[in-house]
Amino acid sequence: MNTILLPRRRAVIATLAALGVLTAGIIGLRTSTAQPSGGPGAPQAMPVMVATVQESEVALWDEFSGRLEAWSAWTCARASRAQFCRRTSPKARS
Repeated sequence: MNTILLPRRRAVIATLAALGVLTAGIIGLRTSTAQPSGGPGAPQAMPVMVATVQESEVALWDEFSGRLEAWSAWTCARASRAQFCRRTSPKARS
């Protein structure tokens, strides 16, 4: 009889403890929210330069002027417990 009540009692105690911690957390967060103050210690706004947007036509084309292969690469080889690496360029490989 005691063995059936023990798990239920632990579950009830754990639930009440969790609710207590949750309630304490909510009360603590609610009372510690900072209110902004406009006192003399507030920093002044930083002046910035602003440009207006001008609408214009843009030409569209489908050419790609970028690189299609790597600028450089590392080639590594392992020989008798030592690893040798060297840097290669794509022009040297072709």
